[in-house]
Amino acid sequence: MKEKINYKKTAVFEIVLLISVSFAFAYIINHTTGNPGEKIIVQKNVRSVSLLNFIGKLLFSEKGIVSAAGEVATCVNSLSGKSCQEYPIESCNQECGGDCVPSTRENVAACKPGTCYDPLEGTCQAGSPQSTCVAHGGTWSGEKYENIPQCREGCCIINSQAKFVTERQCVRSAELLGVKKEFRPDVQTEIACLALGSVQEEGACVFEQEFERTCKFTTRSQCGTMHGDFYSQRICSSPSLNTTCKPQVTTGCFPGKDEVYWFDSCGNRENIFALPKAASWNNGGVLLKNNSCSLGSGTNLLANVKTCGNCNYIAGSVCGRADERNPVSLGEYVCKDLSCIDEQGKKRKHGESWCSYQGAIGEDTAKNRARDTPGSRHFREVCINGEIRTEPCADYRNEICVEAQTPIQGGKFSSAACRINKWQQCFDYNSIVNNPENKGIGKSAMQAKSNQRDLKCEENTDCFVKEVKVGKDFKFDYCVPKYSPGFSLSQRGEGAEIICRQANQKCTVVYVKGLGGWDCKANCECEKKIFAEQMNDLCMSLGDCGAEVNYIGDLTENYKVKKSPKLNSAYLENIKRYANEKLFKGEYADAGDISEFFATLGIPEGLGSASTPGDPAAQFGMAGTVAGMMGVALVWAAGTATGAGILGSLSLAHVGAELLGPTTNGAALTVNPGLSAAGGALAGAAIGFALTSLLLQFTGVGRGLPPAITYSLLAAGTAGGAIAGFGAMGGSAFGAAAGTLLTIGIIIVVVVIIVIVIFKALGIGEVKKVKVTFECKPWQPPRGGADCAKCGSDGKTCSRYSCESLGQTCQLINEETGTPECIDISPNDAAAPSIRFMKELLANYSVEETEFGVRIKQPGSDGCIPESYEPLILGVALDEPGQCRISNSTGVAFEEMESDFGSSLFKRNQTMPLLTPSLSDFGLESFNPNARAEYVLHIKCQDKSGNTNIKDYGIGFCIKQGPDTTPPIVVEREPSLTTVAYNLTMLNGGVYTNEPADCRWDSIDRDYSLMSHEMSCENDFEDRQLFGWFCSGEFPVTENTSKYYVRCQDQPWLNVSSQNTTIHRNANSQSYTYNLQRTINPLIIESLVPNNETLNFGTIPASIEVVVKTSGGVDGSARCTYKWGNSSYIDFAEGLWTSTNSQIFQTIYDGIYSLPVRCEDLAGNTAEKTARFKVNLDSESPKVTRVYENGGSLTLITDEPSVCTASTAVPSRGANGCDYEFANATEMSGSELVHSIGFSRAITHYIKCKDKFGRNPGSACTIIVKGGVAQEL
Repeated sequence: MKEKINYKKTAVFEIVLLISVSFAFAYIINHTTGNPGEKIIVQKNVRSVSLLNFIGKLLFSEKGIVSAAGEVATCVNSLSGKSCQEYPIESCNQECGGDCVPSTRENVAACKPGTCYDPLEGTCQAGSPQSTCVAHGGTWSGEKYENIPQCREGCCIINSQAKFVTERQCVRSAELLGVKKEFRPDVQTEIACLALGSVQEEGACVFEQEFERTCKFTTRSQCGTMHGDFYSQRICSSPSLNTTCKPQVTTGCFPGKDEVYWFDSCGNRENIFALPKAASWNNGGVLLKNNSCSLGSGTNLLANVKTCGNCNYIAGSVCGRADERNPVSLGEYVCKDLSCIDEQGKKRKHGESWCSYQGAIGEDTAKNRARDTPGSRHFREVCINGEIRTEPCADYRNEICVEAQTPIQGGKFSSAACRINKWQQCFDYNSIVNNPENKGIGKSAMQAKSNQRDLKCEENTDCFVKEVKVGKDFKFDYCVPKYSPGFSLSQRGEGAEIICRQANQKCTVVYVKGLGGWDCKANCECEKKIFAEQMNDLCMSLGDCGAEVNYIGDLTENYKVKKSPKLNSAYLENIKRYANEKLFKGEYADAGDISEFFATLGIPEGLGSASTPGDPAAQFGMAGTVAGMMGVALVWAAGTATGAGILGSLSLAHVGAELLGPTTNGAALTVNPGLSAAGGALAGAAIGFALTSLLLQFTGVGRGLPPAITYSLLAAGTAGGAIAGFGAMGGSAFGAAAGTLLTIGIIIVVVVIIVIVIFKALGIGEVKKVKVTFECKPWQPPRGGADCAKCGSDGKTCSRYSCESLGQTCQLINEETGTPECIDISPNDAAAPSIRFMKELLANYSVEETEFGVRIKQPGSDGCIPESYEPLILGVALDEPGQCRISNSTGVAFEEMESDFGSSLFKRNQTMPLLTPSLSDFGLESFNPNARAEYVLHIKCQDKSGNTNIKDYGIGFCIKQGPDTTPPIVVEREPSLTTVAYNLTMLNGGVYTNEPADCRWDSIDRDYSLMSHEMSCENDFEDRQLFGWFCSGEFPVTENTSKYYVRCQDQPWLNVSSQNTTIHRNANSQSYTYNLQRTINPLIIESLVPNNETLNFGTIPASIEVVVKTSGGVDGSARCTYKWGNSSYIDFAEGLWTSTNSQIFQTIYDGIYSLPVRCEDLAGNTAEKTARFKVNLDSESPKVTRVYENGGSLTLITDEPSVCTASTAVPSRGANGCDYEFANATEMSGSELVHSIGFSRAITHYIKCKDKFGRNPGSACTIIVKGGVAQEL
């Protein structure tokens, strides 16, 4: 039973995805660069709130129905010595030294990636599996690299060489070299560290060795440890030093230096290489870089490279071995050119960066559509040290590569960067127009909203306005991403369906039958090829949707168009061009402003809705409002040449002309001798016009006639009425002639009525509607995996996204290692999916297995299922992920089948609702209790390898007809909650019925016909929503509790009158009670932290968690949002209805912050509050503010809570006494601000303090106390 319930829940969820519900969806990028985590954001739509809450949990929880499991297994320790490797499940046991875990690596605890710290070497490795780290003696942590104190880098200075490493790495290097080191944790950038290495005082250190006066070129501090004599700014071969070192013997490079140097016979570095030698020797004195030879001349930065070694790394040269490309006049070393040659043969300067793409990017301005192809990625390429390094931007185009080109002498210098793709903002702009609050604001105000949307869209460099122009009746604008996002269909494909569904459109083509046949009156272009082309342009601009090619040019068509031509070969060939990156070389993305970033998706409503052609008869008014004078004008028209011509087409003009005689200047009626007769003519004209107008409208004939003929009928009817009226009222004035006029007038009116009736009998004016539809589906990779190995063949990184785009069975293995591989996980799959009907979804029916599938029966009688508006929930379970399609005919190829069965995604379980067909669909027009019809739904399923069932799987049942004797049932209300906002005065709500209906409401429980308030109902068959057909109304909220009554009547298409007693509509005899309960208490934000406080951190940047707790309102729970900078409101990361919402911000720097927070509950109650806090980032070690002797103890006070240690060890010659480890010194008492230790004036105390964040002075001291006096550091 429990299993059945679970299946039902799953089926309900599938239906939600199938039926178009207007709600919002967004995901915010989750990438290793530290972007916010994913979440669902929902617009204010109370009915969909609970559904979306359910959907969110189902989609994004670990127990959701979407399975991401691939056909791979994980080996913790492979036979080849590798750790945590993924292999195809069928070959894993042969490769593995232990058991294979049937799951991907991220689901294996021992392979969970984290940070590995090597306590011996001091190195940190991000993304290291736990098992590998521990096996090699490392310390593993699940924390990020930047959050681990031991991994914090500083500046390590050894032998005047500076390196940006961890403190333990610095200690290790000094131990291996047997020299002293200086570690500076206060230096936080590599550039600043390298600069320190160049400011050490250098010179000749002269000392005696084996009875010879020798020399070493080094720093003053190092010379002190060698017990030598230091001569500043002199080189060892200086004659004044009288050493054994001979000058300028060889040339070479020196570690940490860019230039080519001379070296003396003792191996000491001398001045920068230059020819002639004498100038660079400088008589034995140090020649600074700025005073050395000039490497470049004019725009040629390497003009003197053969004779000058003054290389400049920033300018693009560094010391290296000479070769054919970099020759030199003397020696083996030269200033090597660090420029690069890119793949187009273009020379790139050292340090220059540029963007590289896998095809076209951005908007095709000629076609007004986005061009980025599925699987493609943006890359940043950098020229460093003569080599090109390729750096990928965040996958799925969550980041784009932007480039700026700066004019320089002799060309341009490119600078590129990967930045966030703000594609969510594009969808958000559409909410400016598609906002329920815009209802009834007027045409000009709506145009202003549209202009505002377009302006914002165009100002954002990541968006553009997509103009859909199918025809004059079907056109609209929509803001879409310029760089369309990619989707991961293997994990969260349902989200892709929701985004792509924005381009689902229905265009109603209207035909009216005229004298010459059916004439198209509205949306005529929708039946032409432009409809599918324009809609696919929109579809592919939303993301990986519709007909597109992947980045290697393989096309798949993921759309469905009905009653209109499909995309032709010319269109498809044009979009194939987008995968040819050679055609788009030189293009790059604009750099834009990223000050705003939010992600709320707006779904359009009523895009391209058709307008019904106007009825010419209606243009004169229904009941002759202006018919009096209009009739006079038309009678006058009968006496004119033009008017007679129009009436003559109906053989009526001569009647009016003969009776009225020739007229001029419209004076036909003004010459009549009797005022009463003139008045009778005016009254008769009004009656005649009104009668004809009503007939034209009532019969519908007016729609099918040309305007001239419509006006002629109106004129004839008016003329007849005027003549009859003239005769009746003017009898005493004209005698017998009046009676003749009365008779003739009646004849004219009768003739007009007969003509209209004839036209009606011929079908003139009948309206025919053709529903043209376009369905935009998520893009699917080609079947199979023939092209998996092509991933990465273009030299670009092969990622999961690019791999999976090459084929349905392509999967990336060993993703977190340095050797990922894209493989075909089902290379030998030749079997089609096996299909099992999910009987558990039809608990109230019996299901019989047949040779061809299943047969569904209703218990009792003959098993036939009566016509009904209630859907049957059908489902099939497959033994492997697959797509299924349906057809009403047998033997149809899979590609030609009419519709998807369930989702277009590859899934193991596919479900769909099916409305029982009516007997009229089978040609049975009248009620017959014995009528029966057989219905079979034919299904084929295809797996990822392209294997399809040869034989149809049939789902069959018998249909019987039954009289509609039951009234509509109200199945749901909008909003579903009876509780409304605390201060609400008017509620825009409604009800859903199980069949099309008209509904009314009243404050008094009374009969349907007596209820006073009509509701606005969407009761076409195509208007069915998730809960049925919707009727809306406005309900006053005047009391804390308001009660209203709703009744409905079915079959709104029937025309019931008192004369027609054979037609009967069923109305509710009992009302549906529509209760409204005001919230007793307003929603309040009970707490918001941090707020009004100062936060201190030792990590740059800092990470802060903002937590908001709510109470009151409906039940205390709410959905909370925040504003960051100038952004719109963004959902908290939880994204769910809860009393506690939290959000972690990971890139917080020093400053004062103001964070507006807004919460809203299910009833629409809102509460707002602003979190204000100050952030201090502690990047310095503690300082001593006071030091003094106190009763034989040395006491010091620090400027922040600290732990201090003191060393009294006497340092060796040249050392400073501060280069000791904390663990090797004596800890002072006190862990806050005051610290003490035993004191003797005869001893020097070297004191170091560190704060709670581990900040310390490194190789220096916090303070040195010598002889009772603090020394200047």
